[in-house]
Amino acid sequence: MEQNTVKLTAKEVVKDQIASTLRHIDRRIAVISEKMNADYLHFFEWQAEEMFKVQKRRAFFTEFTKVVKSLDEDVDLTAWLFAIANRKSGELVRGSLTRNSTNPMANLAHLLNLEAEQEIIRELESLAHVAEYYGKC
Repeated sequence: MEQNTVKLTAKEVVKDQIASTLRHIDRRIAVISEKMNADYLHFFEWQAEEMFKVQKRRAFFTEFTKVVKSLDEDVDLTAWLFAIANRKSGELVRGSLTRNSTNPMANLAHLLNLEAEQEIIRELESLAHVAEYYGKC
């Protein structure tokens, strides 16, 4: 008996990976939100940084999903993802590590945003490797 196997395209697998990332982020946000609602002062001291970074990642991948869905099938997804990761890496390298604000929270937010960008770059590179693998199958 023959089984019909559906071969997923690299784009479909990447979209699934992004959806999985968003589900993971949403679960993390829900857990942190519960803790925030239970004891805000403890949350602020111990988990506000993480909440900031996961919210930044969520915003990026929510918009990124729309962009990936609109891509033509002819696009070399691996090269495209690596190009985005490289551009973001360049922006980090050339950008300022500090923000010269008189508001210490704005300075901290800038630093946390840089950390979130680093995580996004790692995730984009991982997606590029997935696209490369499924593009060869």
